[in-house]
Amino acid sequence: MTSLNKLQILLRDLFQFDLSDLDFGIYRLLRLKKDEIEAFLTEQLPQVKHRGS
Repeated sequence: MTSLNKLQILLRDLFQFDLSDLDFGIYRLLRLKKDEIEAFLTEQLPQVKHRGS
């Protein structure tokens, strides 16, 4: 498992999309933006080069 995969898993856990009881405040906004966040994690994040490499 690469460091990118670990970061993606960590961010998905952090956003907690799968918890239906979290339907208030910031969690509601994150759920509304789920598709955009997922696109960032799978498409844009892998394209970011490591700084200092």
